[in-house]
Amino acid sequence: MNQIINMVLRIFLRQLIKLGMSKGMSLMSKRRGNTARAQEMTPEQQRIAAEQSKRAKQAMRMARRGGR
Repeated sequence: MNQIINMVLRIFLRQLIKLGMSKGMSLMSKRRGNTARAQEMTPEQQRIAAEQSKRAKQAMRMARRGGR
């Protein structure tokens, strides 16, 4: 009985942690309050920054997959 409860708890906790990590990464990537800095960038710099953000998100997804 105890093993079944532990198994179910692990399933729910894993999903909860995954959700929390996704929310946290989304909040970190929004860069709130830095709009003046973004306006100072040239269009080329903005494109590079967007690509780097995309690559960082992809790397986090791969890291989470590797942890499974």
